[in-house]
Amino acid sequence: MDVDEFELWEAEDAEEFSSSVAGDIGFIIDQALDARREAIIALPAEDFLLDAYARLAEGKRDWRHVMIVPTHDGIVAIDDPTSNVATLARIFMPKGARVLPLSAANDDYKRAAADADARLQALNWPFDLVVLTMDDDGGVIGLKQGPDIDEALTAADDRRCLGMLDDRGAEAISLSKRTITNARTLLLALSSPLQKAEAENAVEGDDGILARILADVAVPVDAHVVAAE
Repeated sequence: MDVDEFELWEAEDAEEFSSSVAGDIGFIIDQALDARREAIIALPAEDFLLDAYARLAEGKRDWRHVMIVPTHDGIVAIDDPTSNVATLARIFMPKGARVLPLSAANDDYKRAAADADARLQALNWPFDLVVLTMDDDGGVIGLKQGPDIDEALTAADDRRCLGMLDDRGAEAISLSKRTITNARTLLLALSSPLQKAEAENAVEGDDGILARILADVAVPVDAHVVAAE
């Protein structure tokens, strides 16, 4: 992508990071509510983002018209405390938001993903926002290297999510690349200087998964990271 379309915001500390992330997401939600009377956003449920989400949930808006989908989730029951949708539901459902699960208990991760894809097809598209996170190895959380990664990165426009088996055998469901790149807004949330460096390399066009995603993004991308101590 064009480097001019990528802006990185480096917070001084975790509190500033959470405030900035919550402010950006809240602004995007409010814009969508004003324009279309609904907002559909996809959020990861990583621990370092939970304070930002708690701040976001305190915002005064009509949460009844906000739909939240996890960017990825494990193959577990929706009421399992380890599930991403359960984490998001605990924060946002008391405010009135709707939280749509990707996963449910199912022995076949491909079949579970097909069920999730059918549920997502019923939503108005595209997403107003997708938030992506990374690991320190440069991987995009939810889109791990494994036998399904090429399918996730090349699936047709109408494929909303896919079953993913990573290189350690862990099963999950993740949004497809097309769902991510077709979103009206994309935000990166980074938790370390290593992730910041990996994101900057991706913008410059390395051959990693994030670079393959950003190559097809047509909107400006904001990234938030906590400054190194």
